[in-house]
Amino acid sequence: MGPKYLQANVCPSLIKSLRVTELCSRPEVQRNFIAYIVDLTNVLDILFTLIANRDQENLNIRAIKAAYKAYYGSMRRVQVHAQIRGCSVSIFGSSSVVSEIVSLIRQRYVIDSELARKIGEVSAKYLEGEEVWYPRAA
Repeated sequence: MGPKYLQANVCPSLIKSLRVTELCSRPEVQRNFIAYIVDLTNVLDILFTLIANRDQENLNIRAIKAAYKAYYGSMRRVQVHAQIRGCSVSIFGSSSVVSEIVSLIRQRYVIDSELARKIGEVSAKYLEGEEVWYPRAA
C-alpha cells in the first residue's frame, strides 16, 4: 500500500467526512436537526396520548397517521418552527443547542386547544383497523 492507495481510498473518505462535519455545523442544518427532534418528540407525545387514552393494545399505522396529521396541522408546530427560525446563531455549536431543544420540547405541555380537540375527536373505532402506508393508485 503506497501513496496511491492513500490518495484513492483514505483521502476521499476523509474529505467526505470533513464536508459532512462542515455541513452539520451550519446554522440552517442545525435548525433542521432541532426541528426534526422537536417534531418527532411532539408526534410521539400525541401518539402516546391517542393510544394511552383508548387502552389500545397494538400500535398501528392509523394511529401513527392520526398523530402526524394532528401535529402537522397544529398551531403548536407553527409556533415551534417560528421559534426555531428565530434562534440566535450564537447557540449553534455550543451546549446551548441542547438547552434550546429541551425548552422547545417542554412547550408541548402548553395547551393548544385546537390540537387537543382534534386528538379528542379521533375515535377508538377509527384507530382499530389496519391500513397500508401508501395505498396503490387505481
